[in-house]
Amino acid sequence: MNTDCQCIPGWTGENGGVCTQCDPNHYKASIGPDTGLCCLSNSISVIGSTTNMDCQCIPGWTGQNGSVCAQCIAGEYKAVPGPGDCSQCPPNSFFQTGSIIDTACQCLAGWTGANGGLCTQCLPGEYTS
Repeated sequence: MNTDCQCIPGWTGENGGVCTQCDPNHYKASIGPDTGLCCLSNSISVIGSTTNMDCQCIPGWTGQNGSVCAQCIAGEYKAVPGPGDCSQCPPNSFFQTGSIIDTACQCLAGWTGANGGLCTQCLPGEYTS
């Protein structure tokens, strides 16, 4: 066994041994037997990641790659992983906590429409709760 052989970034294993790709949601930037580091909470990375910048916020959370992720605030959603901003629910609709899909946005009381879609005000004599 040649212990001079070391695993490259994104791969882990004992010097001179078999190297395997780092697990998902981990990254390894250095050469050698290190096991790598975990992505921060509420972020993910693909197998074999080599830098913390490979860690992206999960849907429903926002932040720059490699940084702390913050949950979308009430009335906002984000459907895809990555550094994108959260999107606002359509006018006159709301959702209690950050969501991963626009259809979680529901029309406010007194308004009607499909979840995630345009809300229209109820006609006189009509109501929604």
